[in-house]
Amino acid sequence: MNSDSLNLPQNTVNQPSKAGTLQSSLAKIAADLQALLQVEQVNVCQLQPDNQVYVVAEAAHGSSLPSLLFSSFSLDYFAPHSSDLLFQSQIGAMVNAESNTLFQIPRSVSDPESYRVVETMKRIPDGARVLQHLTEMRANLYVVVPIFHHEEPWGLLTAYRPNFSLLATRQLEVVQTLASQLSVAIDRDSLRRQVQIKADQDKVIGRITTLLQSVDESALQTALETTVAVFAGSGGRLCMSGQAQSPDQSFAERLAGAGQEISVNSCGCQPVIPVAANSKLMEQYDLWQNHYSSGDYPVWDISDLYQTSELRPLFDAFQLTPICSLLMIPLVYRQQLRGYLSIFRNAVDSTTDLELAQKVGRQFAIALYEHELSQQLHTSSQSQSTEVQQNADQLQRVRQQQTGLSEMLASLQIATDLATFARATTKGICHLLQAERVTVYRFSEDWGGEYIHDFEYAKPEWIRTNKLGENLVWNDTFLQETKGGRYRNNETYVVDDIHQAGLAACHVDLLKQFEIKSFATAPIFVNGQLWGVLAAYQHSAPRHWPTTDVVFLHQAATFLGLALQTIPDSGDTQVTEVEQQTQLERVEQHQTSLCQILAKLQTTSDLARIFRSTTKEICGSLGAERVSVYRFNEDWGGAYIHDFEYAIAKWQRPFKLGTNTVWNDTYLQDTQGGRYRYNETYAVDDVNQAELSSCHVDILKQFEVQSFATAPVFVDEQLWGVIAAYQHSGPRHWSPTDVSFLHQVATALGLALYQDGLRAKAKAGRSSFDVSAAERGAWEDSVAKLTYTDREG
Repeated sequence: MNSDSLNLPQNTVNQPSKAGTLQSSLAKIAADLQALLQVEQVNVCQLQPDNQVYVVAEAAHGSSLPSLLFSSFSLDYFAPHSSDLLFQSQIGAMVNAESNTLFQIPRSVSDPESYRVVETMKRIPDGARVLQHLTEMRANLYVVVPIFHHEEPWGLLTAYRPNFSLLATRQLEVVQTLASQLSVAIDRDSLRRQVQIKADQDKVIGRITTLLQSVDESALQTALETTVAVFAGSGGRLCMSGQAQSPDQSFAERLAGAGQEISVNSCGCQPVIPVAANSKLMEQYDLWQNHYSSGDYPVWDISDLYQTSELRPLFDAFQLTPICSLLMIPLVYRQQLRGYLSIFRNAVDSTTDLELAQKVGRQFAIALYEHELSQQLHTSSQSQSTEVQQNADQLQRVRQQQTGLSEMLASLQIATDLATFARATTKGICHLLQAERVTVYRFSEDWGGEYIHDFEYAKPEWIRTNKLGENLVWNDTFLQETKGGRYRNNETYVVDDIHQAGLAACHVDLLKQFEIKSFATAPIFVNGQLWGVLAAYQHSAPRHWPTTDVVFLHQAATFLGLALQTIPDSGDTQVTEVEQQTQLERVEQHQTSLCQILAKLQTTSDLARIFRSTTKEICGSLGAERVSVYRFNEDWGGAYIHDFEYAIAKWQRPFKLGTNTVWNDTYLQDTQGGRYRYNETYAVDDVNQAELSSCHVDILKQFEVQSFATAPVFVDEQLWGVIAAYQHSGPRHWSPTDVSFLHQVATALGLALYQDGLRAKAKAGRSSFDVSAAERGAWEDSVAKLTYTDREG
């Protein structure tokens, strides 16, 4: 600052930080400036919308000039040149009203070079409104400089004197210094207002939160009335889910029904829905769903509803009311819409505190969520005891069925007569399923077939009635045309009631001949080829076949396939004695291992231990070098599960797969599991000789995999993952017996996972066909950084 600058009083510079309100701070600055410049009047003006200016503070000496305080004017009433010069170039002006000329004031007059601009006179255009203004003010000296706040135009600082005399540089510096100090006062006031607004909001939220702690009818109504009063409304509505509700339905779906699914609290003025309208509630109109179709739910402040074209369908509902504007607050919690809170106003309004509206809406949404949750828990608690008992009974039944499978496997190891084994097996299945008949159907070469003589068992009252197991030929044209139909994909088929299953009339008629009211079937595979069907029938009445029974039937069919593969039929002369002996020895080894695995499944509930011991058992029985477990994700990518693998000593450390290695096979992703969806196994004796893609071979080589065999793991008939046996040292041949054994184990592991889910339901009333949450979280959180992507299955 120049040496001849005026010394500003310290209280003037510091005043903005000490003032109680913005108006008092601005008035003090204006008074100090009026005294320092020795002018008649100083005004502080604030910009308003549409280029209007409002005089917020004034300091005057005497009463020779008219007061402008608290008056509004157009901006061109104050601007002697364009608003661009005032605010974009930040150039002020001194005006000589007598000669209609102005002197431009640069932003920094402390620079001698820039001060020369002040001496450049420009004529004020004839007809300029500022000349009218100065005439009305009876002033010949007029000074105006722009006020900025955070680099944005905020207003004007003006000064008037009856006689013209050019202000000195030091006086101009005072003007600009105080203009900049105004920004400090504005900041101070803005902070004070924010603190006050926050305090007011907290009080409002506190009152509403207290009311909503008890979400009953009276509390909701009081909270609604309080909210309407806070927003100075004339009425309001709270639209939410009613008492009778389905937890699977969204709020939008409940709105579409609008029976007992929706409840509305209201107060004050309300829209009047026309009698002929299709929608009986304001919230049912599609315009709300259309407005929020993006999935975002901001507060919708409708300041003038008749100027909002989206609301046109509701114009008739509001025309007979004084309502002019409304505030629509979607009640959203945990990414779900749970209701609408509407505030009606009888005047056009554009001053809504949207932040407060969002906070209030969140409190209502939380209260509705907790209320809905408490209703569901109450309903659930009424049936929880029954459900837990049912799950415990179901778990006990599964254990009995598993014991039966173990006994079946034990008898398979010593069986020498296929017919005897088959009769004993169907009898055991019949008892464990509590069915009335179990029989075996065998496909012929043309995919017709017959029920095998003596391969069935029925309860005493049904033994002689319409016996199926008499080599009865039953050619199903659909199975013939499709070469096994769904059974080719290793799918089961269950019908609780033949009259309700949508079966063809001819099919129903045939079933009626044998008095079959209900049935469950599972395919029998021998050496990977579809051989026949294991069927359980109910004659006396329809029945529901729970998933546990179907899984057990599928397991039993797998064991029958193994028996047909290993126990020679008296009429079978195609297998040599040496081949038969070698095959039997191999099968006996696998059966011993499978017995041990099934025994562990019955004696432990620790899934991690089951998988680790099972992979070790497979490794030994198959003579493989590594066995791993791969689990699918929701997108059908997947990862090898941590520690769910076993490798022989030589291959334990290098290239370990069971370290949560992610391997996203795009073929499996595109086909949602590929061949494994159809419960097919996959064996490759030599990766270099198989028809694999080059990228697939490259990935296998990274882990030194030379040969592999895989089998799918199903849980409750849903593909869960894959168990894989690997050979690193070189290629090897995987016999059908080896692959069948791997498939058997994969089926047993799937059942273990299913049984774990039943156990969890029995203990906690929930369903979980998964490893424990902690265990799953551990291996998911430690997924290896290296992710492999493969284009082929």
